[in-house]
Amino acid sequence: MSNLILLPLNLTNAEASEPQHLRLDPTSLPYLSYLSLNVRYMDEMDLKVLGGLPELRFLRLKTHTTLSLIIPACDGFFRKLRFCMMCDSMVQFITNEDSSVSFHMWNRHYGGVPFSSLTKNEKCRAAPNFMPKVEFLGFKVPVGALKDGNGTCDNLGLEHLSSLRKVEAWLDCRCAYTAEVEEVEAALRHAAEI
Repeated sequence: MSNLILLPLNLTNAEASEPQHLRLDPTSLPYLSYLSLNVRYMDEMDLKVLGGLPELRFLRLKTHTTLSLIIPACDGFFRKLRFCMMCDSMVQFITNEDSSVSFHMWNRHYGGVPFSSLTKNEKCRAAPNFMPKVEFLGFKVPVGALKDGNGTCDNLGLEHLSSLRKVEAWLDCRCAYTAEVEEVEAALRHAAEI
């Protein structure tokens, strides 16, 4: 009995003139529980596909993409995920008044808006179907780029992940002053304690 599943993805062509995207059907991978993925480009549909994998428990994702996705409250998204590592991306979870969740991934090298422009909605709670079992979340924080854009870590929305037990934030301190690094560290500690 083999636990190896070979995925026929054409994501290796780094010289392609158009971005290569994931086009997986979650129902064709009903038992995939561990996925380590390096992909240059992703779009909202690709992220929805990953979030729809029914048995996914471990995800390590490295991408150059900056994107935002609104997940309706009724949609199950990463239903069984317990370990989530976003290697080159900063993440944010904002709940909306209709109980949907706006999920943001920001890669400082490839555009996007730092999180200062997105605000926390104190009145809303995260939809119960959004990452309901995630216990570990890891992500990168580009301190210099975040501070250059007047960004903050005060509104990451980690408090909406009810099963979260451990947060690891990797600080990229390039182009950052010591005081900025200390400010970001303090904000991350506060965000992880809530």
